[in-house]
Amino acid sequence: MTRQKDIADIQQSLESYATKNSGEYPTGIESGTYKEICGEIIDTNCVNLSILVPNYINRIPKDPNSNNYFIAINPINDSISVWAKSAEQREVAINFFDKDAAAYILAVQSADGQSLEPKVRSAITNFIIGCKSDGIWESIKSSAIFSGARTINGALIPLVGVSPTQFQFTGTDGGWTYDRKQGLRSNGKNYLRINRLNNADPQNNNHNALYVSAYSSGVVLGTFNLTDPRNTISSAAVRNRGNAYFNNAVIGFIGHSRNNSDSFEYRNNSLTNQINNVSGTPLETNLLLFRDGPTDGVAVNQSIVSFYSVGEALDLNKLDNRVTQLMLDFNNAIIQ
Repeated sequence: MTRQKDIADIQQSLESYATKNSGEYPTGIESGTYKEICGEIIDTNCVNLSILVPNYINRIPKDPNSNNYFIAINPINDSISVWAKSAEQREVAINFFDKDAAAYILAVQSADGQSLEPKVRSAITNFIIGCKSDGIWESIKSSAIFSGARTINGALIPLVGVSPTQFQFTGTDGGWTYDRKQGLRSNGKNYLRINRLNNADPQNNNHNALYVSAYSSGVVLGTFNLTDPRNTISSAAVRNRGNAYFNNAVIGFIGHSRNNSDSFEYRNNSLTNQINNVSGTPLETNLLLFRDGPTDGVAVNQSIVSFYSVGEALDLNKLDNRVTQLMLDFNNAIIQ
């Protein structure tokens, strides 16, 4: 625990320093190469973090075995990594260099035209690493995080899969409202095609999920045909063949997962329920976000969505916990 607390304290002090210094860390921390943090002897062979004392940390901690800690910058996403060279280094290292997190963060920053805050980058990295450790990452086949990014261009970068395509009803453009903490909302005329077919995942091995900051009536994710045997998520229900399986709109995570032909699970309000329901062949059509009907100009859902996920069956409780923590981390990290 001592090493874990020491490393967390160093990490927090560096993030606080970067927040007050235009996102920059103290000089001397190298990209991609771990260097020892200076102890009593300060020279060019170690990283001098004395600038953090006392405003950001009371003292620079040392490893319990009298070794100094080591520090580096991830060369891909500019996040900080600190570890102990001695025993337990794998367990105490934080902000591991994760290629999927790095690639996503780089793409978002490129679309935004500017860097994300260190704590936002860390939140994304921790989310992806957490999903991998939970064994649910590989089941996510199409996903986007509609929050955290600085602009709507960054928000539309796919976390997994391809970018969603924006559509508007003929001759109209209501535009979008984007909030870094809340997410994305159609202003009444626009919707998204997530570019994954409704039957791309096996009939008895599929999920879809959302994190919703505010609900509006109608279908949020799915096809606008409520007779489709694959579940859709509407304003207050998971629906299958027109049947609604709960009827209370709850802000936060909502999703369904099916891993057999006889039943599926749905989750909302931090509770998972099982429904006996025989599966059917899903329609071969594109999955849509924010569109609620076939008639142009009259059926756009205006819920505020900050995350969606589509793919194979997974543990909804684990996905809920990871997404909910991600949104909490964003809320704490972003100052608007």
